[in-house]
Amino acid sequence: MWRLAGFVTGALPAQFGSKAVYATIEAVETFVDLHYEEQVRALVSQPELNTLRLTLLKCQADEVKHREEAAQAHGTDKYGFVLRLWCTLVGAGSRGAVAICRHI
Repeated sequence: MWRLAGFVTGALPAQFGSKAVYATIEAVETFVDLHYEEQVRALVSQPELNTLRLTLLKCQADEVKHREEAAQAHGTDKYGFVLRLWCTLVGAGSRGAVAICRHI
């Protein structure tokens, strides 16, 4: 299921061109940034896990960089309704995947 979802998340926008690919990258990386932030905040109260927290902060910075690169690559063009809808779906799917993983 995860491989199929990952494949569709990459292959579908590729069929519509680079703007859709960059929008998808932005959507995924936005979710990942927020997810890392949640994890980092949870670790603040556990000083014994500070090394893990610092590692997550580095990973988070890397994901933010990917998002910024995608935003820069597509330029200042606004996304249309369908592309915004797709990005919303990608974000919701990412949140759903994490929720499922937490219960497995």
